[in-house]
Amino acid sequence: MPKKCILCDKEAEYSIKGCSESYCKQCAIEQFHDVDYLQRIQEESKKIVALVDDALEEGISDDEEMSEEE
Repeated sequence: MPKKCILCDKEAEYSIKGCSESYCKQCAIEQFHDVDYLQRIQEESKKIVALVDDALEEGISDDEEMSEEE
């Protein structure tokens, strides 16, 4: 489910790093004037997916090691 802008309920593209507040591009520009200081939600999502993938790979490695020990 995509995040929504806290001001207008459109699909959010930006967020404040470490905060749950999200903004669409238009509202982000109106509020902050420079969106370079905001984090793009897509970039944040990619980082989360990478972390999950790494955790899954570690879990698979651990399972393989356990089956080799048996």
